[in-house]
Amino acid sequence: MPSHRDRSSRNNWYNILAILESYEDCTLELPGLGISLEYSPGAVVGISGKVLEHAVHNFKGDRVCYAYFIRDNVHEWANVLCSDWMNTSYYK
Repeated sequence: MPSHRDRSSRNNWYNILAILESYEDCTLELPGLGISLEYSPGAVVGISGKVLEHAVHNFKGDRVCYAYFIRDNVHEWANVLCSDWMNTSYYK
């Protein structure tokens, strides 16, 4: 997957990525942070896909990524209110 951001999402929404199959030498690149994370089979990662540029460039073997995310227009279509950032004042 080339380096990208999920522009149809919101800053405070997280993508959940679950990785399966048999592969090796795979990393999740976060260029804006200057880091690479080991992306092993069975990994589950949550990132703000709109805020963080992300990519997976190379790996050896077979890999399946289940990506859970929602687009802003889906919320509008379903008439569902959009969430906001969590705030500790909600619990006081």
